[in-house]
Amino acid sequence: MFFENMGFDKENIGRILACCPEIFATSISKTLQSKIEFLSRIGVSKAYIPLVIRKYPELLVSDINKTLPQRYCYDSSHFFLSIVL
Repeated sequence: MFFENMGFDKENIGRILACCPEIFATSISKTLQSKIEFLSRIGVSKAYIPLVIRKYPELLVSDINKTLPQRYCYDSSHFFLSIVL
C-alpha cells in the first residue's frame, strides 16, 4: 500500500524492489516514511518524490542521519537529486 499510495504502478514497484530488495525488511512507519519526510525537508516537492524514489530507490534504506545528508544534494531549481561522491 505504501508505494500505491504514492502513485506507483505494479511495474514500477517491482523495479524498485528488484533494485533494492532490502526495502522488504524495512518498517513503513519507522523507515520508509522518515525518508519521504527527509526528502520533503530538503525541498523535494510531493510531486517529485516518486520520481526521486524511482531513480534512487536506495534512498529508502539509507541512514537518514549519516548517509543521506552527506551523499545527496537536491537542486530545486533543476528538479533533480544528485549523488555527491
